[in-house]
Amino acid sequence: MDEEEEETLVSPTTRYHLSRPARVRPFDDSGRKDSSYSSYSGPKSAPAIIITTIPTTITTALQRTVTHVPPPLPNDPKHTTIVSLLAAQPSSRVAFRSPLNTTKPATYGNLLNLVTRNAAVLPRYDIARNSTVVTILPDGPLAAAAFLCVASHAAAAPLNPSAPHAELVDAVAQLFPKAVLTSKELWPTVAPVVEEVNRLALEATTSTNTNNNTAAFSFCTVDLLVVEDTSVQKFAGAFEFVTTPCHGQHSHTHTHGTPSDLALILRTSGSTSRPKVVPLTLSSIVRNGCAIASALRLTADDVAINAMPLFHVGGISASVLATLAAGASVILMSGFKPAEFANALVAGSPITRPTWYSAVPTIHLALMQYVQGSQPDIVANHRLRFIRSGAASLSVESAQQLREFWNVPVVPSYSMTEQMPISQCPVEYDFATHPGTVGLPIVNVKIVDDNGTALPRSDAYPIIGEICISSPDVMKGYVDNDDANREAFFTSKRNDTYFRTGDLGYVDSDGFLYLAGRKKELIKVGGEQVSPFEVEEALHRHPAVHIALTCGIPNDLLGEVVGAVVVLSPSTAGDCDHREILASIKQHCVNEGLPPFKVPRLAVAREEELPRGPTRKFLRNKLAETFFSTAREAADAKTQPPSDSKNAAGGAKVSDATLGIRFILALIVCLNHIGDHAWPHEGRSVNDHDRWSAAVTSMRVVGDLIDHTSSSKPLGRVRGVNVWRRVLAQRVCGVHGSRGVESAREHVDASSVRT
Repeated sequence: MDEEEEETLVSPTTRYHLSRPARVRPFDDSGRKDSSYSSYSGPKSAPAIIITTIPTTITTALQRTVTHVPPPLPNDPKHTTIVSLLAAQPSSRVAFRSPLNTTKPATYGNLLNLVTRNAAVLPRYDIARNSTVVTILPDGPLAAAAFLCVASHAAAAPLNPSAPHAELVDAVAQLFPKAVLTSKELWPTVAPVVEEVNRLALEATTSTNTNNNTAAFSFCTVDLLVVEDTSVQKFAGAFEFVTTPCHGQHSHTHTHGTPSDLALILRTSGSTSRPKVVPLTLSSIVRNGCAIASALRLTADDVAINAMPLFHVGGISASVLATLAAGASVILMSGFKPAEFANALVAGSPITRPTWYSAVPTIHLALMQYVQGSQPDIVANHRLRFIRSGAASLSVESAQQLREFWNVPVVPSYSMTEQMPISQCPVEYDFATHPGTVGLPIVNVKIVDDNGTALPRSDAYPIIGEICISSPDVMKGYVDNDDANREAFFTSKRNDTYFRTGDLGYVDSDGFLYLAGRKKELIKVGGEQVSPFEVEEALHRHPAVHIALTCGIPNDLLGEVVGAVVVLSPSTAGDCDHREILASIKQHCVNEGLPPFKVPRLAVAREEELPRGPTRKFLRNKLAETFFSTAREAADAKTQPPSDSKNAAGGAKVSDATLGIRFILALIVCLNHIGDHAWPHEGRSVNDHDRWSAAVTSMRVVGDLIDHTSSSKPLGRVRGVNVWRRVLAQRVCGVHGSRGVESAREHVDASSVRT
């Protein structure tokens, strides 16, 4: 939909409200004990990046489509439930396969019967529609089949079975489900978790009622349900309940969930705070699975292979539901092991070999590296027709390597727990024309600035803003987290509800979406904002770099400086001089056009040392503390290129006051150069960045000045700091150019005394 007018997003006056049966919940969102329960509510490489707020006076000639409305997808609207997906296919068609066909495949008829039978069994355990059932199961056919059964009748909340005990207790306490479902094998691990949650809930409820002088209180416990995997005796994913059903009569009817019922509840990564809880309806997850199948042109002849965890939206939607939507089949691995995955690509008859898979970049690269070194013959015998990449950014260079190695298209995508998918590249897209894209939006996408103003498109250069999305299938609100919902949701002037993704990006003139990093991961160097993606793209173009991750390193002077951790390529990682390689990589960044403040400090690591989340995504927010602590920086300093002899002499410590003065000075100089005329006006080309160039030049001049005062003329103590500050600021800010700088240096020399 083309919009000639600018549209502003404003805060909503009302929010969506979803409800579930009120029950005792022992913890509030901060993790404190709380016996109250409330319903939840909510509503080629990339070009140089400019991250800014475009003023409303932007030339109207630049105004283009600011909201991308995707074309209608050829999805069957009747597919809004899991039962309808299964019933639409021939009952004898294969749906689930185990690795290397170690068990009998599960057909669509098998799965439909399993789901229907459990729709009658679950109410016997007092599980009603919209009840939350946590599943803690090993990845593979059992986890996939259990998800289909639970999500068809209640709300499935899968958790990582490998998580530590304390993390599982926290997750179950936060969700406080009606029941926890696990396998006989995991029962010894899960039973203590449920026992502790119930104990804490009892303590919280007793304490609350005692404080309120209440003699009696109602208390709900979390039930533990155990199933036995009968795949060997029956088919892949088959299971039987071994827990005794509840006694007594229950009013719950033996029906499947409706499209508007909750079907899936997931926790966000929670790397910087307690995870938020994301509820998704049955119709939304099914329709999104259909959207992926349609965008990838999946057919009944396709065979997927999945190594993504089934407690993550990527494994559930992209591999399982998209497969079912196409009437195809999927091989369900118990996790990612390079040798097992590689062997599964060529096992069995040609018609049962995988034709595609979806995974994160770390899995793509690990698999390629393994096959290159151990089983190169797999490249000639596989049946893959494309590879889908998601959950994290895949660099242009890595995508090109994968394309050349497997000789198949590599199809990028973009999604998040709250909406899976947001965009998807069609299999036939032109990689050369759109390198670095994450695809065509599947939902409505709007790019906005910090004030919620829709940003225009420009053919001259990308205009970066926050990606906001709108669709009936987007999550309607986080569970019991009004603060997060207020920050995340906005309503446009046209009364459309938009969700702020927290990701930065832009849409090109062809409608393809590009990412520029997480808003919270932007590195703020002085007054400049640096996108990690821009630096990583430059680093990945160096032949010695296998993996590059960028982060912000705290800095007293500039707030943050850019840091990068690199994993060297196998051909380079042997007995090599890291100092020479790091010097080469830094010079490469300069040659790539990165300005000095974007050239990163470097640290070398092994891949297994990089911090990851449970889905094998790298965690940038853990890099600084892991690789750039004081101890690591001291060790890393030994590997940095040697400085010139004049500066190598070193100097005494510079006072905090002097550092503050320098920072203030840098800002003043920048502001003096920028002024009102930095923005394009009538008669000025949008590419005319002379003022910005002058500002950057000034920052470099100030940098030279700082180097001069702290290295060439070391400051032990500064006499008359106020006089020095005033004279220096007047000289540099009042006289632009080398003459002002030389005068400032003279005054600095006169005011500083060696110890």
